[in-house]
Amino acid sequence: MAVLLVDEYSKDQIKEAAVTCPAIQRYLKLIQSPTSSFEDKLRRERHTFWLRSALAVYFNSAPDKDICRFWSESADSLILKAWNYLGLNQMPLGLFALGKLGSMELNLSSDVDLLVTGAPENLDEATRSIKYFKRLLSDPTEMGFTLRVDFDLRPDGSWGPLIVSIPHFQDHYWSRGETWERLAMIRLRSIAGPEPLIESIKDLAERFCYRKYLDFTLMEDLKSLRTRIHAKTLTTPSDALDLKLCVGGIRDAELFIHSLQVIHGGRHPSLRSPETSIACEKLAEALPDSQYPLKRLLKLYWVMRNLENKVQIYSDEQTHTLHKSGPYPKPVEDMWALAQSTTNEINQIVSGLLGDLDHTQNQLPKSLERQNEWLKNLGFSQNSISKLWPEIIKASALSHRKDRDENARKDFLYTFVTSLATRSFRQDLALGVFLDFVRSVRAKSTLFNLILRNAKLMDKLVILFASSPYMGQLIASRPELIDSFLYGLHELSDDTEESLQLLFEKRQLAEIHAAISFFVHLDPEPVSHSLSLSADEIALNLRQLALAEIPGSNFEILCLGKWGSKEMGFNSDLDFVLVKDGNITPDDHRASKRFINFMTSSQKGGRIYDIDMRLRPSGNSGPLLVSRPQLVNYLKTRAQPWERQSYLKMRPLQTLNGWSQKVLIEKPLSSDELNELARIRRKLIKKPQGETVDIKYAPGGLVELEFAAQTAILKKQILSEDGSTPALIQLLAKNCPRWKSQKKYLITRYLELRTWEQLLRLTMQSSSTSLSKSGDSLRQVSAHLNYEPEDFFVKVCQSLEDTCQILKDLDPIYTFGTNS
Repeated sequence: MAVLLVDEYSKDQIKEAAVTCPAIQRYLKLIQSPTSSFEDKLRRERHTFWLRSALAVYFNSAPDKDICRFWSESADSLILKAWNYLGLNQMPLGLFALGKLGSMELNLSSDVDLLVTGAPENLDEATRSIKYFKRLLSDPTEMGFTLRVDFDLRPDGSWGPLIVSIPHFQDHYWSRGETWERLAMIRLRSIAGPEPLIESIKDLAERFCYRKYLDFTLMEDLKSLRTRIHAKTLTTPSDALDLKLCVGGIRDAELFIHSLQVIHGGRHPSLRSPETSIACEKLAEALPDSQYPLKRLLKLYWVMRNLENKVQIYSDEQTHTLHKSGPYPKPVEDMWALAQSTTNEINQIVSGLLGDLDHTQNQLPKSLERQNEWLKNLGFSQNSISKLWPEIIKASALSHRKDRDENARKDFLYTFVTSLATRSFRQDLALGVFLDFVRSVRAKSTLFNLILRNAKLMDKLVILFASSPYMGQLIASRPELIDSFLYGLHELSDDTEESLQLLFEKRQLAEIHAAISFFVHLDPEPVSHSLSLSADEIALNLRQLALAEIPGSNFEILCLGKWGSKEMGFNSDLDFVLVKDGNITPDDHRASKRFINFMTSSQKGGRIYDIDMRLRPSGNSGPLLVSRPQLVNYLKTRAQPWERQSYLKMRPLQTLNGWSQKVLIEKPLSSDELNELARIRRKLIKKPQGETVDIKYAPGGLVELEFAAQTAILKKQILSEDGSTPALIQLLAKNCPRWKSQKKYLITRYLELRTWEQLLRLTMQSSSTSLSKSGDSLRQVSAHLNYEPEDFFVKVCQSLEDTCQILKDLDPIYTFGTNS
């Protein structure tokens, strides 16, 4: 909505506003005064702009956001006129706005924060011109002033050079820049200057504000900054409220929004806006599942800005204080009540991110003797107390803010170790993993405050450290993953190596999230589904990278095995074949090789995925890439029955023209093929040895159950679009009475076996699926399932035996020649 001209208001309206607000009355007179000098003409123009803005505030004739933008644009035009008048536009200088002018949200009596950069040949002359530029705008004359100019946000503040060179800019922010300066630089906006200079400064500022990985001291710095801001209002009388600096005030809302920009802007470039409103709107889009009501906060922010403008139009003084009995353009009681309710609501939102303003006291016992007693009472073994704890407690923080980080570290140790002790088993193992984590964190950055302020994160880390050496060591060795775990990964870049590392981290994060979910719910199906979908996304990204490097090439991915049936487990490899619907060119072969190289490339922490391509036609000796007609012909005419079984799990990542699962069931299983499947089954199945049983390969185990369902599907020639074992059992139940009677039992047993399998994978850091009656694996799995080890071993053996007996009545290999 446009901001009205002064003469668009009636005389009665202008008279009313002038009587209420002395500043309006004063400027109405000044704009009628004759002027001759450039300085006074600039001031008269300023007063005209200000009156338009003030009247719009007084009569609510335009939204506050539009009024602030109009006033900011007006300030820009006044600044540029002064800049050009002094010939500064002819010098190699860049002029930037910061603060509310930088965000195009200037309030009506604000100063304007400016920054000048460059390296002019005659630095002294240029500096004198900048000083005159400031006087030209700020010094009062009979016509008043134009703008209150402030250059103190420059590097080194008022002690630093007035004109900042690029090297000085870079050196200051990258070696000494503080958190408050990162927040300030978010609102950097260029006003004038050579394009190369402007782009260089903007690039340096962006890299300073938005980091690839989160600085884990940031949250503590932000809270400390918030505390310092509010400390300035402690002496404010009870009948006054500082709208800018009070708890829940304007600065609080801006601090919250800018904090989220710094946290997430490294991954989401769209968030890098100097404008508070745009940033808040973009945050709401980028973080749709955020716990913070961003849209509501933005409305509250502009309520406060409206109150601020109403206070300032009274006398055009640089004040933000609302007095309970002040002379304002609307009933002051309404303004006071609105300010109280708005600040309370803003404070609740901001405290959700930055915490309340009171500090938690450190509870860690001071002496080592008292600490040992504390650990003993928590249930840790004497071995852990005497060997692990001294190493943990001595790993002091390496920081230039020693006292702050040491207090945070001790608070973190107390809270985390106390949480570890709530786990009823594996406390000592968890403490060992925790030691590795503390050592790694000390060497890189302090995550302590970040974890302390996020109770959910604390709980999840405790679960992983106490439950899974595999996952615990993964985080302990790469604590920077916590950054991505909380805030997501960066977008893929144009740099292939960087993109490969990001995709590897994506795989690790998917497993971390899945492991936490699995330990909480002990349900393998959603975990397998999420791991499989993550593999889908990673594979498609790798395919895109490969095709981009070789223009004109193409291939599709057919997922097989547990990936194809969306039943992936932890640390699974990927079974697949690469196909093309059409003639295959040398470029297609090159792109497929590039894809495989990407998939198996070594990253920081391991390969993206291990792969298995033995199921392609002719196995390992066959070509990496086959055409769809070749694959269909092979499956129809030459594929062994076990290959057809395997392809029941096949799932194209993209639509594959002309493909149908019918090709797998068109030909019935012959007697010879059933005999061949029987031979393979006998080779795969392992009878229990002594007091050890393998839940995967034992009779009645995972392999036999999957094998029986797949064989029955081929025998009955049932079309299946979902190759997962539960889906195949349900299909068989619809077509075969014997399978129907056992459907519920078999699906329950299969998911139970999968749960045990994944618990073994996570708790033992091994691919073994064996349980020994006297082994640690049995103790760990049974503890997670709230069983005594002996009772759980009996349950496993009985379950396998019962399943084996049922399958003898269902498996076509056993029932060959009967109507199953």
